[in-house]
Amino acid sequence: MIWAGHRRDASQCVSTALIRISSSLIRVTERLVMNMRSIKGIFVFSLLILAFLSYPVVGYTRERVIVEVAGLSCPFCAFGLEKKLKQIPGAEKVTIKVSEGKAEVEVAEGKKVTKEQVSQAVKESGFTPGKIEIQEEREGTPCPCEGKEV
Repeated sequence: MIWAGHRRDASQCVSTALIRISSSLIRVTERLVMNMRSIKGIFVFSLLILAFLSYPVVGYTRERVIVEVAGLSCPFCAFGLEKKLKQIPGAEKVTIKVSEGKAEVEVAEGKKVTKEQVSQAVKESGFTPGKIEIQEEREGTPCPCEGKEV
């Protein structure tokens, strides 16, 4: 997103979303307070506040890297490969599937891992890397200003 000639970062996006949601909540609260002459009104108000506080505001994207590994045949081999893949900056969780000859690397939120980094780690652990696939998984709620210029 472009904002005054700069890329808009996630904190600005979150702030914008929170301001919009807060102003909407204030308008609803004002109406409810006017009609809060009964226990039912207080109960509804409490549910709205609870819903607001528990709703995720902004989503994020995580990366998962899947690499085919030639020569992967035993748990000891898998341990050496796992150890090497965990050394990649941004690698959060590594899963080795010996029976499939594949390794999966889950990347920490906001971090990026390149195919070259994964390939190098596989080679350094004594294996031959095959096809490397990077998948993006979206979690949470998309940002309301995503894909728009402000």
